[in-house]
Amino acid sequence: MILVSKDGCTVQLNAFFKSGRRVERELQYLTLYRKWRPARFADVIGQESVTRTLKNQLIAGRVGHAYLFCGSRGTGKTTCARILAKAVNCENLQDGEPCGVCAACRAITDGSLLDVVEIDAATYTGVDNIRELRDDAVYAPAAAKKKVYIIDEVHMLSAGAFNAFLKILEEPPEHVVFVLATTELQKVPATILSRCQHFDFRRIPSGAIADRLLFIAGREGIDLTEEGAALIAGLSDGAMRNALSVLEQAAADRSVTLTGDAVLSGLGLAASGQLLAMCEAVAAGDARELLSRLNAMYAAGAEPGGIIEQLQNLFRDILIYKTIGAELVLSGVGYTIADVDRLAPRFSSARLLRMMETARESIQRLSRAANRRSETEICLIRLADPALCGDITALVARIEELERKLAAGVFTVAPAEAEPAAEKKKEKKPALEKTPAKAEAAPAAEAPSRGKAVDFLPELLEDLKKALPMGAYSHLKRAKLSVTEQNLLIHPSDVMNEEMLKGAKVLEDISAAASARAGRPLRAVIAGTESGALDGDDPLAKLIDFGREHPDITKLS
Repeated sequence: MILVSKDGCTVQLNAFFKSGRRVERELQYLTLYRKWRPARFADVIGQESVTRTLKNQLIAGRVGHAYLFCGSRGTGKTTCARILAKAVNCENLQDGEPCGVCAACRAITDGSLLDVVEIDAATYTGVDNIRELRDDAVYAPAAAKKKVYIIDEVHMLSAGAFNAFLKILEEPPEHVVFVLATTELQKVPATILSRCQHFDFRRIPSGAIADRLLFIAGREGIDLTEEGAALIAGLSDGAMRNALSVLEQAAADRSVTLTGDAVLSGLGLAASGQLLAMCEAVAAGDARELLSRLNAMYAAGAEPGGIIEQLQNLFRDILIYKTIGAELVLSGVGYTIADVDRLAPRFSSARLLRMMETARESIQRLSRAANRRSETEICLIRLADPALCGDITALVARIEELERKLAAGVFTVAPAEAEPAAEKKKEKKPALEKTPAKAEAAPAAEAPSRGKAVDFLPELLEDLKKALPMGAYSHLKRAKLSVTEQNLLIHPSDVMNEEMLKGAKVLEDISAAASARAGRPLRAVIAGTESGALDGDDPLAKLIDFGREHPDITKLS
């Protein structure tokens, strides 16, 4: 084939394409994780048990026909599959390692060997795709010793595709080797597992990742400190590919020395000192300090969502540390066990759980928030003052604070004004003149845990007759109703009566009607010992009783 130009000059088409590919390869930039992908088993870090077994099989000539590599992302599954494909086809195998220079090794490296096929099972999921693979596998390899099929994310195959794959996986032709890789072993059928040699790829230790990063940074001319390498290793979650991607992002400016804070700044995360200071502000309930630090970090380029995630990781580490002590493995970066130990006494486990929940909900909302900064500010204010959460978290926080002050006895009692004894007797005289019937009726009417009857209850029932289903309305008529300052208490007549009324939709409709009739917000609550509403030994009921019995208490200090 030739290429003819307008002036009649001709060039060989093959030579033109070859030179074009050569120039393209020279100009193409390879990301670090592709450039430094291991080419030998010895270069794979953190998976010594896997690589040692594979090398021993290659040396002994006992290579299996099907392998299943399982593990989290970025731990070397596909890399080991490619090295294994080279090794079984290498013309000069050296102690179980591919030589890397023979025709087969070079062809597999540049992806030109047709006998090594990589399949993405997330794309080719159907029965027809597996049938094509099965029909192609019976033919002998064209240029290599063996055909190797690497099927990535094999758990994505359909049930029909797995069934079509079973027979050839169990008894493939002698020239075929299957290597399956998955991140979700539980989704692979047992019939597939039983036909494969199963290898687990574990998360790579942070120390090994840091050492590898320092080695690669030295070869690439990146000024990376040990602190920066350790920080990146902590962010990688045990995945070498993640670590190299983070290193490449942080090293966009090669003139910058990648210390720990420089890495965090390059990734839009809070520096270690800022993060710990924010946690201390949360413990002190200082929302002003939190917002001030957020403004400074936001101006410096920090990502609001990243700050919340860092705080959530720190809360998690403090909670786990309070549970298991020094055995804690930190999930966050930028702080040490000593920092966690210093912060742990300032939080209760219950509060840490609530703060983690608040942070988690905020992270979920950030993905669809119109203003990410405002959402982050709201989250920080709620962390500083749980009483502002507007849900059960707020109520629990307020009750805990009141119980703490009750236990400590930190009440301020207003001093009684000196009054003439005659005036006191005069004021008390009407109370002594009450009839016995009225005296006995008074405590029942003022029982704080039961509420009191009000005039609008008959009208409320008429309103609810239209709003509630007939079954719920009939049960509501059988119950007794009373009102406190904030709640409409429903006292069920029996267990069945309570079950029919405690549905969320029923209580919501009752609350809306009661609020409209009373002219103030009222929340419908099931009262009674079984539902735990302001009855019996409930701490809140005791607190309210205490307040009514001591009207001279003016404030909590």
